[in-house]
Amino acid sequence: MSMVDDLLQAFHRYVASRSDPILKRFVEDFDWRMDERPLAAHSLPVADYLGVVHRPADAAEAELFSSLTRAASVLHWAQTYGIADFGADFLQRYGWVELFGTRGHFISDDMAGGFLLLGPDVHYPDHHHTAEEIYIPLTDGSLWSKDSQAFLPSWTGEIIHHSSDIRHAMRTGRTPLVALYLWRGGSLAQKSIIPGRTQMSEEIAETGTEAPKNDDARHAEKMAKKKVARDKIMAKKTDEKGLIIVHTGKGKGKSSAAFGMIFRHIAHGKPCAVVQFIKGAMWTGERDLIEKHFSDICQFHTMGEGFTWETQDRARDVAAASAAWEKAKELIRDERNSMVLLDEINIALRYDYLDINDVLDFLKTEKPHMTHVVLTGRNAKEELIEIADLVTEMELIKHPFRSGIKGQPGVEF
Repeated sequence: MSMVDDLLQAFHRYVASRSDPILKRFVEDFDWRMDERPLAAHSLPVADYLGVVHRPADAAEAELFSSLTRAASVLHWAQTYGIADFGADFLQRYGWVELFGTRGHFISDDMAGGFLLLGPDVHYPDHHHTAEEIYIPLTDGSLWSKDSQAFLPSWTGEIIHHSSDIRHAMRTGRTPLVALYLWRGGSLAQKSIIPGRTQMSEEIAETGTEAPKNDDARHAEKMAKKKVARDKIMAKKTDEKGLIIVHTGKGKGKSSAAFGMIFRHIAHGKPCAVVQFIKGAMWTGERDLIEKHFSDICQFHTMGEGFTWETQDRARDVAAASAAWEKAKELIRDERNSMVLLDEINIALRYDYLDINDVLDFLKTEKPHMTHVVLTGRNAKEELIEIADLVTEMELIKHPFRSGIKGQPGVEF
């Protein structure tokens, strides 16, 4: 086995050994069996820092780091930027190697992975890209900023996730940064966009030249490439199953998005059901619409007595949540229901009104294979996220409530 093969195996073992749900979702369904692309070794000054960085203390990171240092001399180290971008000094302390991807040592059109190296005292400015990204530092003490927020330290083994087009930046102090990276979605060869700078086209980034093209031709070519990549991905997706879907986070829209799926089921003539664990005391437009016009195809059960701060009675809240859960189990067991929405059940689980283990065990052992179950509410338990097929976290950016605007019909209810 070559040193590059050994590095790929170590990379795969390390990723597979991690239990973080974000990372597991990121790499699920990825086929690690890839053909090798013959690439000549190409060194950069930054690679010399591998010889002075301390080996990570944790065994998993240490094994991966050792494989990287052994293979460093035969890898094709590269740089995205030029002197015109950040200057010659930056280029002396910056570089990366794509282990697999559209340009890497192993061929993949679905995901790219490799290693980023930054020397000491480097500021990698704010940048963003279409691809979703994960970094895992193999060294301690680097500083990371996301969405133009303050720089915060990150440590060996920490999962750093950047969603599509989120701005992020890095800094190093006296210790260089060595970090594993993963990219998927969008163009895997895209040059990151630096705010305030003109973006180089993908063709220039890959070939150094670009034939004259008008904007329409360039757009058509780019979309054609995306369609080929998308069609290849979709051709592999052939299975169907009932999904466990979780909507969580501090942002607005968790229940709204879930009811969107309920109305899709209604539109397709598929029987479905809703159990509201908390909001039973308040009137909502979706409840009124379903009960008046679609009660023949969608059962609607309001089992809660209001938010916890309204009842101020834990025993009542526990009793209401237990009754709602019994009704939910009855509806899920009924295979005629294609989807069952458990609205705000995450709140009941957060306050231990329900036993999370009872919920997990039921979903894993009694949910019919083709029944979709949607669970909404803030602070979803990690154990629930772990078994879910689809998890969306609504992020709060702005909310009118903070400006003194009350909840309004058609928006909140």
